[in-house]
Amino acid sequence: MTAVNAPVASSRSFGTPWRDRPFLSIAFAADLLGVSRAFLYRMEKEGRLRFGRLAGKTLVKTDSLLHLIDNVEDWRPSERGAAGRAARTALVRPERAASEHLS
Repeated sequence: MTAVNAPVASSRSFGTPWRDRPFLSIAFAADLLGVSRAFLYRMEKEGRLRFGRLAGKTLVKTDSLLHLIDNVEDWRPSERGAAGRAARTALVRPERAASEHLS
């Protein structure tokens, strides 16, 4: 989810843009990234995200969320499963698999 499509902050934010708030709720941060709350807890456990507690609530520190967003790795297609696809192709189309193997 991009910043343009970011979820609307609750009325309790008093119109402050989410990037300018020191903390965000877990639910808001998860919605903003399009991930589960469990994923955010995993990122915190791995040290990639920082939480804080205020008035008994667990909150995401906005600066750490921005750091996580800024350092996201580029997506690359995986070769995982290539051997399985080749084996299935060989079973279904033996002549095609043989010609690809020779190339």
